[in-house]
Amino acid sequence: MTLRTSSIVSAALLVSGLFTTAPAGASEPTPMPAVSWSGLYVGVHGGVADGGTGGIFDEAGTEPFAQFGEFDNTGMLGGLHAGANLEIGGLIVGLEGDYTWGGVDGSVVDGEDDLQAFEGDYLASVRGRIGAAADNLFVYLTAGIGFGEHTLTVENGDDSLTFRSTGFVYGAGVEYMLMPGISLRGEMLRYDLDENFRSTDALDNGTNGVIDQLNDGDDDDHFSLHGVTVARVGVTVTPGALRGPTSHRENVTAPAADFSGLYVGGHIGYGDSDVGGMFDTAGSAPFAEFTLYDMKALNGGVTAGFHHQTGAVVVGLEADYTWNGSGDTFVDGEGDAQTLDSSYFATFRGKLGVVSGRTLFYATAGVAIGEMELTVENGDDQLTLDAVGIAFGGGVEYAISDRMSFKAEYLRLAFDEAVGGDNSAIDDLSDGDEDDSINFDGQDIVRVGVNVKLDGLFGR
Repeated sequence: MTLRTSSIVSAALLVSGLFTTAPAGASEPTPMPAVSWSGLYVGVHGGVADGGTGGIFDEAGTEPFAQFGEFDNTGMLGGLHAGANLEIGGLIVGLEGDYTWGGVDGSVVDGEDDLQAFEGDYLASVRGRIGAAADNLFVYLTAGIGFGEHTLTVENGDDSLTFRSTGFVYGAGVEYMLMPGISLRGEMLRYDLDENFRSTDALDNGTNGVIDQLNDGDDDDHFSLHGVTVARVGVTVTPGALRGPTSHRENVTAPAADFSGLYVGGHIGYGDSDVGGMFDTAGSAPFAEFTLYDMKALNGGVTAGFHHQTGAVVVGLEADYTWNGSGDTFVDGEGDAQTLDSSYFATFRGKLGVVSGRTLFYATAGVAIGEMELTVENGDDQLTLDAVGIAFGGGVEYAISDRMSFKAEYLRLAFDEAVGGDNSAIDDLSDGDEDDSINFDGQDIVRVGVNVKLDGLFGR
C-alpha cells in the first residue's frame, strides 16, 4: 500500500470515528431526577454587587479640567425571590421573580474637592430558567428582564438625581437540595442597565441635559452606568416538597451521553465591551466630553479542557484563547482621532454541570485576562493596556456523537480596569494630559463552538 493510500485510509477512519454514535445496544432514556424540583417556591438571598460607573461633575473651567472619576462601586445586597419549576422529562424549566434591596454604591471627590456619591436603591428581575438535575444537584441557566433604581448625590449632598433603568439580565447558578423542599443556591447575574447622561453640548436637540440641571451643573458634566454584576447565595423553600418521601423517585437511569475525558475545540462569537475615556481635551472646549467607545465585533478562538463525569454530574477545567476584532475611534475636542482596539482575551475556568440525555447544562467561573491598544493623536503614539479580572457564565453542550459535541455559551469578563490621573501611563503619551483617562469595565460574550474528545481518538 502506498503512503498516499495509507493516509487516505487513516483519514477516513478518523472521520468515521468522530461521527460514530453510541453503540447500538446503548440506551438513550431521559434521566429523571431522584428528587422532585417541581412546584412553587419562595426564598431569601444575599450577596455582593459590583458596578461599572463613572462621571465628570463640576469640572469645566477649573483645574484639573476633566478628571474622570471612576466610582468604587461595590456593596452588599439582600432580598426575596419566588417562582415555579416544572420537570419535563429530564429537563427543568421555570420562571422566577426577585426583588433585592441595596446594590452598588461609591463616591468620588472632584477637582473642586466636592463629594459626588452614587448609590443603588434596588434591583429586580423577571427571568426564565432552564437546566437539569442529578439527584440533589440542579444546574441552570437564566435570562430575562432586569430593573434598577439608583441615586446620584452631588455637591457634598446639596442635590440629587434618582433614576430608574431597564435592561437584560442573565447568568447561571447551582442549587443543592439539603432536604426535601429546602435547597441552597449560589448564582451570578449580570444586569445590563446601561445609562449614559450626556452634557448639554452633546445632545442632538440642544436641550438641557439632566446632569446640567443639578446644582452647579455645567455643560461638560457627564455620568454613565455600564451595568451591575451580582454574586449571591440563598435559601429556597418548596412547600409542596416538604412532605418528604412522596417527592422521591427510584431507579434513576444513567444519562445516555458520556462527556468524560480530554477535549479540544474551536468557537466563534460576538462581543460587546463597556469602555469609555477622554484624551487631550483639558483646556479646550468642550473641556471634558466623556466618550463611550462602541466596542462590538465578532471573535473566534480555540478551547481545551477536561471533563470528569460521575453519573449525571460533570466537573471540569477549561482554558480558551480568543482573537478579538473589536475597536472604535472618536474625535476629541481638538479634532484628533483616538482609537481603541481589543486584541485578545483568554480565560481559565472551572465547570460544574448536569447531563440530561445527550445534553450537558453547566455553570462556569474563573480568571480572565485581556489586552487593549490605545492609539492616540491620529496614530502618533500607542499604549498597550493589560487587564485581569474574573470570568463567569454558563452554557449548553450537546453530544452529536460519542466524541464530538456542539456548545453554546455566555461569558461575562469583568475586568473593571481604570487608567488615568496624575503620573499615569496615559500621561506619557504624545500630548497626554493629567486629566486624560480610559476605563475598561468588562465584556459580554455570546458564542458557539465544537469540541472533540481526544480519548481513544487515534486508537481505532
